[in-house]
Amino acid sequence: MQPVIQQNQKKFGTVSFIDNKVRINYSDGTDSVLFEDISSISYKTINKPNVLISLACTFIGIIIMFFNITNINILILSIFIIVLGMILMFVFRTKFDNVIVETRGGKLLIYSVEFGMGKEQMENIESEKRKHS
Repeated sequence: MQPVIQQNQKKFGTVSFIDNKVRINYSDGTDSVLFEDISSISYKTINKPNVLISLACTFIGIIIMFFNITNINILILSIFIIVLGMILMFVFRTKFDNVIVETRGGKLLIYSVEFGMGKEQMENIESEKRKHS
């Protein structure tokens, strides 16, 4: 079984069905599995802090600080913006769904889709599997 850390990573992919296979196309390659080798299909919603917000606020805070480093009000404003960014990264989190296809041998094929689309993708693969079984 693959570690949980890999199951939480974002790796966008698209699924296609060719003959009796599920094919997952990533930007860096393709994985495929026969329908008969699939033991389970599930999805998991991933909810991570939005680090981009924190980085942007930190950058803005530092830029404001350099305008007038001797002014205490500017220094307090800069620190406030940096701390606000650290708080906001947990308020406005990054969300996406990971669809997990497990084979009979225990291999996990994981691909990411937009938040809320995981269930639809899972059901789509299940219905195609039923057609080929």
